Amino acid sequence: MKWSVYAGTLAAVAACGAPAAAQLGGTQTLRLATPALRVAGASLTALLRRADVQNGLKLGIRQRNELSDILAQPSQMRVAVTLSGSDANDPGSAQRQADEQIRAQLGDHDARIKAVLTAEQWDRLQQLSLQWRGPLAMAEPEVAQQVRLSAEHRSEVARIAAEYAAVKSEVMASIAQKQEDASPDGSRRMVAIRLDTSELDKRFSPARQKLEKAKQDAERTILAALDPDERARWKAACGATFTFRSDIKGLRF
Repeated sequence: MKWSVYAGTLAAVAACGAPAAAQLGGTQTLRLATPALRVAGASLTALLRRADVQNGLKLGIRQRNELSDILAQPSQMRVAVTLSGSDANDPGSAQRQADEQIRAQLGDHDARIKAVLTAEQWDRLQQLSLQWRGPLAMAEPEVAQQVRLSAEHRSEVARIAAEYAAVKSEVMASIAQKQEDASPDGSRRMVAIRLDTSELDKRFSPARQKLEKAKQDAERTILAALDPDERARWKAACGATFTFRSDIKGLRF
């Protein structure tokens, strides 16, 4: 079975706790969790499109030119996932297959970016990514390991992130549009989910205010739950504070 999704869509929908779904023949529906960490490549691309980030990284003319092809790609990168044999009917096995294929495809995209940057610029880009995402990034296993969170605090951060995700899921679902296509014999279906985020660009819209409050509350609660050493390691992982320009659009939810 083969189904196609868009990385940008997965980033927006899965990050808020709403699973991407693909219907595989008949009435059976397979749901994949696809958390935000699995589409980190799209986040790096979005950051590199920002003039303030490019300037902050001190990109040279040659680097900007080499990145232009990567940055010119649509923000919604298409990812094809193939589920084979009986594994297609097993959510656990299907999730593992999807994880490996999505990571591989988006990892190639990250590698293209990394090849253009110096080691120092790449490290700084990782720091800016953490600053952009905020303390909720510690819900991702790789970040939690980097900060060396205790098992107890990993669980607490995951709980807080899940509560925030529930709020985000509700808001995102209200602005989501889904389109389904299927082959004549029903063996191949594609589900495309598009988000109209224009409401989130409006500073005083109910959707944006609700998300902003939920995110701020979650971030405060996460930092309060950590011990002093963990907070210090989180601050170190983020590096020197960077001020993102408010006049450049970009959602940090």
